Amino acid sequence: MTTAERIATETFAGLEARLLDAARLHFRCEVNAHGAYDAELQGNVDIRRNNIAELAFVGDFRGRRADPRLISNGKQMCGGSLETDFDQPTPDHLRQALIIGFTRMGILHNLARLSFGIAPDHADDEARDWIVPHQFEQGDSERIDGQLAYAIHFELRVGGRSAGEATLWLSEHEDLPLQRKQTVHFPDGDMFVTEHYQWLAVNE
Repeated sequence: MTTAERIATETFAGLEARLLDAARLHFRCEVNAHGAYDAELQGNVDIRRNNIAELAFVGDFRGRRADPRLISNGKQMCGGSLETDFDQPTPDHLRQALIIGFTRMGILHNLARLSFGIAPDHADDEARDWIVPHQFEQGDSERIDGQLAYAIHFELRVGGRSAGEATLWLSEHEDLPLQRKQTVHFPDGDMFVTEHYQWLAVNE
């Protein structure tokens, strides 16, 4: 591993550890996707300790109106979109699954599940072993929404298989994600995703 690869790997691991340890993550998000699947969604993510969480989005997913949402009080959770929903006990690893899912593959994956009335992925077991980022590289710095940001490139394995490539831009000022661009591989073609993040709170 080169020095640049090591730095990129350690930077990503540090970000993930920081978010997992934070008392609260609260951010706005805009999601745009095209290719194998289309999506245009905007909303808020609020994740707290003790499996308390709220996701509330509106927009379009796969050509249909959608409002993927999730509310958990730590013991019971409900969510879904429009006419498909669920109401069930909160899984033990909901918070970890939401944060690991966000850092490694973006918010769209779980928003897609909610759009189908399905709970977040791997919230009842270890998400770390299911989604594995690797082949980290440093990228160039650029301005994202007026803020100077540096890029980290990486590849993703999901369930042991190559699933795509991502670039995550972190702000120079706060070392928090500002933007993600990701290519996701499906049997029927690729999906190209862009996510923008506006942080409201990271309480540590």
